[in-house]
Amino acid sequence: MTGRSQTVNQPAVDEPQKVGAEVEDKTTQAENTGAQPASVQVATQVVASLIANGVTEVVVCPGSRSAPLAYALAAAEKAGRINTHICTDERGGAFYALGLSRAARDLGQNQANGSTESEQQAPVALVMTSGTAVANLHPAVLEATHSQVPLLILSADRPAYLRETGANQTTQQPGLFGAAPVWEFDVDAGYPPAQIPALVARAIAGANGTLSNQPGVAHLNLCFDTPLVPNGEITIPELASAGLPASPQPFTLPRPMLVNRGRGRLTVPTNAVVIAGDGAGPEAAYLAAKLGLPLMAEPSSGARGHGLEAEYRTLWDADPCLSDYQSAIGLGGKLTELAKKVETVVVLGHPTLSRPITALMAHAQKRIVVTNWATWNGSLQPGDEVLTLTEVLASVAGSMGVAGGETTHDVVKASGGASGGDAAASDTSYNDSSESMHNDSLLVARPEKREWLVAWQQASLAALPRQLCGVSEPLTQDRTELTRELVAALLWQQASWDGLPLIVGASSAIRVMDRVAGALGQQKLGTQEIIPAGPAPIVFANRGLAGIDGTLATAAGIGRHVGAGVRVLVGDLTFLHDAMSLLPTFALGQDGQRVPMQVVVWNDEGGAIFAGLEHQQAPAELFDRYFRTKQRFNYQHFAAAVGAKYEKVTNPAELTRLTNWDGQTTEIMEIVLPWPGE
Repeated sequence: MTGRSQTVNQPAVDEPQKVGAEVEDKTTQAENTGAQPASVQVATQVVASLIANGVTEVVVCPGSRSAPLAYALAAAEKAGRINTHICTDERGGAFYALGLSRAARDLGQNQANGSTESEQQAPVALVMTSGTAVANLHPAVLEATHSQVPLLILSADRPAYLRETGANQTTQQPGLFGAAPVWEFDVDAGYPPAQIPALVARAIAGANGTLSNQPGVAHLNLCFDTPLVPNGEITIPELASAGLPASPQPFTLPRPMLVNRGRGRLTVPTNAVVIAGDGAGPEAAYLAAKLGLPLMAEPSSGARGHGLEAEYRTLWDADPCLSDYQSAIGLGGKLTELAKKVETVVVLGHPTLSRPITALMAHAQKRIVVTNWATWNGSLQPGDEVLTLTEVLASVAGSMGVAGGETTHDVVKASGGASGGDAAASDTSYNDSSESMHNDSLLVARPEKREWLVAWQQASLAALPRQLCGVSEPLTQDRTELTRELVAALLWQQASWDGLPLIVGASSAIRVMDRVAGALGQQKLGTQEIIPAGPAPIVFANRGLAGIDGTLATAAGIGRHVGAGVRVLVGDLTFLHDAMSLLPTFALGQDGQRVPMQVVVWNDEGGAIFAGLEHQQAPAELFDRYFRTKQRFNYQHFAAAVGAKYEKVTNPAELTRLTNWDGQTTEIMEIVLPWPGE
């Protein structure tokens, strides 16, 4: 919290004396007329406009300059018109807002309230005071921008006339986030309150990508002059919405130079694969299943373990969703003979997790990028194609034929459809065509296509780590080594059984899980018991810029949105980056309770990811000092300090504790692991 207290009738010591006189005059004038101060009038219009345009969640970081917004939000929440979340740390609060908004985007609105209605997402708003409070948002702003997650930043500021005067907590806040925001505006003190609703509507449209199809961060910098305290009770007016489109419209991408637009047809050779990066959504699984192509899906893609591909397992003699596809492609920078045969890659989402995938995309003769966003991931080459998700879904739901060894699809233009990464919106597209989807006569299951898919499935299964073999054997201390792979596979399995969201650190944890997710199947570890699989695991990771900061705060935001406990898998450095987000007062709900969380920490005392990179060849002393950065931290003492339960696992027999979490409390589970190679 970086706000400072300021009395209404006394000038700040670092502001000119004449300003103090003006403050006193304005305060007296407001009190004499009974009117609200200008700052409160603007804040009231901001809050009313948020409500009118569907914003329901606002994260508030306390401060003095942002007080007019706090007073207005308090009045709106008291009337039951908006929900506020109080975070005293702006950095953690920003990642908490990111978690709220990402969960709303990927899972749908109002999950905590039990609503199943498909609604247009409104961005989560974030309020803070001026100065470094705003700068602390920058990591989360960058992550949101690169993940296409809508956020609305409402930063309070001193009036423009105080800039460059040395006034307290005053800097150049406009443009502070550089090129990251998709939209921003500087509202100086004295801005007409009547024009605020139109401005807020523009900000929300910008954050949602309503017209641009490029969702991200909108920044509204609000300069408030004193007085900052309301004159009596605040009434939040009822405003009409701005009449924005209900959802982003199907978007025809511009034809970039040297990129083949596809001419309305999706052409896929037999030797092709589907790559699903972070945020791709179940559409990737649907596409792979319909085409009978191997699916290489990152854990946070939303496509892994999805039910759609299983419906075509009989037709193709294999499950399109691969397990350890990294090894099947080739580790160590060398492609396998099977990977060398890949001619085309179909890419959805943001695939940046593994070097084998990057190498495969570079090797392929052709890349087909499927997106509805105005920008796309990947470096395109002459002959590559960009297709909208809308038209591809329409294409694969229709008839298909075979010509010249290739599967081709006539593209049928849809009047509506999915926006990139929006699983809820896309359900309409393929559910409406479910008759076509389940009509296997529309699928041409040629022998060579079956052979291609089976070859990839066998290669991915053969490469699974040997530590996962013999899962039905009783768990004993001497049975097998306690490994990262075993823990990651077990957490994925548990998430598929109980449906609780799983948030994974963006460093080594997500990479290990990428190779073993789903490897345990439905068999309970250490027993012969088979537990029926539930829906696809709900897995998130901050893979927009793949930073390790803010992971626990993001998890808290996701948990608040779904109204349930969450599991988190992180390494020790990722945990320490954001440990303060486990404070018992962080982001309390209206019931005064924090989000239940089971935090599983791989404790190998340092940055294990570097042991798998080329830096491991560095001299030992240099590596330990500049890369490993060995940590000594007492997790048990920290758990006691933040009021969390503590568990410690040192051998496989103790892993059953991982599945005993009640989902109602905060728990830190320390998994003691050896340094890789030791």
